[in-house]
Amino acid sequence: MNRPRLPIRIKLLLLVLLAALPAFGVVLHSGLTEQRHAVVMAKANAIHITRDLARHQEQITASTRQFLITLSLLPQVRALDSAECSALFARLLTENPIYSNIVLADAQGVILASAQPWKPGFSVGDTPQFRNAMTSGNFATGGYYLSRTTGLLALPFTIPVRNARGGIIGVLGIGLRLSHFEGSIKGLDLPEGSTVFMADRNGVRLFNSHFPSPRPDLFPLGQPVTLKQRGLLESAAPGEPFFAMGLDGQRRLFVVRKLRLAEGQEPFLHVGVSIPERMILAQERQALLHNLSLLGLAAFLVATLAWGLGKRAFIQRIERLAEVAGRFAQGDFAARTGLSPVNDELGELASATDRIGQELAQREAEREATLKRLSLTQYAVDHAGDEIYWTDKDGRIIYANERACQSLGYSREELLGMTVFDVDSAFEPAQWPALLERLTGGPTSIETRHRNRSGAEVPKEFSLSLMDLGGTQLIFGSARDISERKRHEAVLRSLVDESAALTGQAFFESLAELMVRLLGADAAFAAEYTDQPPATVRTLAFRIHDEMRPPFEYPLAGTPCADIPGSGHLLIPAGLPERYPDQPLLRQLGIQAYLGVVLLDSGGARIGHLVLLSTRPLGHDPLRLSTMRLFALRASAELERMRTERAVLASLREKEVLLKEVHHRVKNNLQIVCSLLALQGGNVTDPVALQLLDESRARILSMALVHEDLYQSDNLALVDIQRYMSRLAERVASSLADSSRASFDLDIAPLSLTIDQAIPLGLLTNELLTNALKHAFPDRATGTVRLSLRQSDGQAVFRFSDNGVGLPPDFQPGGRGTLGMQLIWTLAAQLHGQMQAENLGGAVFTLRFPLANPTLRAAPGS
Repeated sequence: MNRPRLPIRIKLLLLVLLAALPAFGVVLHSGLTEQRHAVVMAKANAIHITRDLARHQEQITASTRQFLITLSLLPQVRALDSAECSALFARLLTENPIYSNIVLADAQGVILASAQPWKPGFSVGDTPQFRNAMTSGNFATGGYYLSRTTGLLALPFTIPVRNARGGIIGVLGIGLRLSHFEGSIKGLDLPEGSTVFMADRNGVRLFNSHFPSPRPDLFPLGQPVTLKQRGLLESAAPGEPFFAMGLDGQRRLFVVRKLRLAEGQEPFLHVGVSIPERMILAQERQALLHNLSLLGLAAFLVATLAWGLGKRAFIQRIERLAEVAGRFAQGDFAARTGLSPVNDELGELASATDRIGQELAQREAEREATLKRLSLTQYAVDHAGDEIYWTDKDGRIIYANERACQSLGYSREELLGMTVFDVDSAFEPAQWPALLERLTGGPTSIETRHRNRSGAEVPKEFSLSLMDLGGTQLIFGSARDISERKRHEAVLRSLVDESAALTGQAFFESLAELMVRLLGADAAFAAEYTDQPPATVRTLAFRIHDEMRPPFEYPLAGTPCADIPGSGHLLIPAGLPERYPDQPLLRQLGIQAYLGVVLLDSGGARIGHLVLLSTRPLGHDPLRLSTMRLFALRASAELERMRTERAVLASLREKEVLLKEVHHRVKNNLQIVCSLLALQGGNVTDPVALQLLDESRARILSMALVHEDLYQSDNLALVDIQRYMSRLAERVASSLADSSRASFDLDIAPLSLTIDQAIPLGLLTNELLTNALKHAFPDRATGTVRLSLRQSDGQAVFRFSDNGVGLPPDFQPGGRGTLGMQLIWTLAAQLHGQMQAENLGGAVFTLRFPLANPTLRAAPGS
């Protein structure tokens, strides 16, 4: 900042005034000395007045003491003779007008005699002066007092009256008129505004005289002084002057003396004088002002003369030289003084100034040509698209172009005071020598990370060269922001590494976490439209910081999501709650900024959106937007896959319902056939025919049982063979009259068979059970039938046995006997199995057949 220029004429005037300063100093010193002397004289005068007033009051107090002592010794007083004492007191009061009254009271304070009329029985026992006399047994006083007998203002004094044995029989009191103080100040000559005051021990003002006229409004009698004045009275050194603020707000000189009845007692009276400081110094200040005015007038006349003569002698030429120098400073090198050569210093200076102007004009022309060339180069460097830096060999930045300043968030002045290590988070000072050594072999490129003003780190790719400029080594570097490349790499890597194997809800939760982590947001969510045209939105994943919120639905209307263009994006950089005041969730989370991208299916229809939320403002960032669009492409594909999967599952559920209905109807139809056979059996009398009908009905029921298990099961393709065998054995046993003689022992593995294998196996089991219950136990009451089914090496092993009479000797395997045996071998062949029959303590049938679906062998719960 340039300081204002001071003209030479002003400087000349200042020199004249500077020469007059000693005279001003002498006058000022003399005036201040006179003021100090006036203060000393005022202090001495105040001390003298205060001492005289105090001495006068001490004399009055002493005479009062002697007066009371004399009265207390009179016979009529010691006799407490009321009539004689009253007459005596009245006569003495007339002779001593400075007193307001003389009274005599007994030891209880009841007045016995008075110089002034009083009411009989009147008591002064509660007054301070009475109590002080009774307590001390000596001469005593009270404070400010309004006489109860006369109504006059007085300062009371008391002394005890003693009998011949020395006991106190009463108190003699006298009141000193406060008006007598007026006589003490007659003839005093004090400055205007001065006061003479007296106050009792309680700080009550007894007397106050203001010069030249009283001021009862400012100094009312009988009123206590202020706490501040009370402090001054109590802390003032006796007879020592001091300065303090008075009641009128003026600084005053105070002198206070304290009167005591006896040494060591508290003062009963304060006598003081106060004089305004301004009145003490008024005369001396006026004289000082007069002397300074005369001296100032003389200096003004001399300065006026110097102003006129100096201008004509040299000031005009100096001003011309200054004007030319100023034009030189402004770049006008064609300016000349135009002064005629004079054989003095100013003439030589004018000639030298003109020669300097000629040389400067020539050099300026050369400089302009050079600057024109340099400005073109510098402009290209300053406005280059890449960041450009120059550093010294210690890593201190000595230049940075505009692109570098914008990238780091610092001004050029701030960067020039920093080092590479202040902004490069990936580079340590210990690595610098190795880099310099590497640069001696030629230019090189490195990848590093710059930390900008906000603390964010930005990846950069640097091209570095070492330059030797006249023995000074400098490092030239050009940098390029590779954030977008790194972010795309990170996004692609994250999408491949973290979400490639994920689908459905897990994918969208992973995607929301990636959006928050990679894009630096506070919250992110993916959502789909539940209807067309879009009206209701259901979130697929909603992540806030580290918390994943459960899915929820909300209406699309009135939300920022409703304002996303059909095939684009919506960015609200700040002020989101104000723009959508009806969305309480935004205020609850403190969200300020919004970025939404639409999700489209393969046909271009809107099916949902991705949203990024931030508590901080979001600027337009092409990299962030391109990343969001990349996320949206993957999310759109997954959402469309989920919707297709939902449609397929819905179709499968519909077909499952239809298939259950088919099994149900097949079972019902088979039940109807069984019922028809049972009705038909009711009309048949031939036992052989009736047996054939019963066997047919049992076979049909075994098939119906398969369809019943299927439509009651959750799996329409597989039959729980363990449950089926148990129910089949119960039904066969219940349908035969002789079944009560046999018990069943079932050992069925929890296997599931297809319907193509379950029906043949059920029919085969039905034939074996029927045959055993009819023929195995003819001569005994009970027996046991055992069924087992096991899995072994991808095959099912079915074993049926009883402990009955066994197979007949002429039994021929292969089904050449009865219809039942023919069916058994036929059904075994249908299962592609091998059937074996033998006698081992009864009939034993073993069937081995391959499982049709080896990947679904175990039943649910196995």
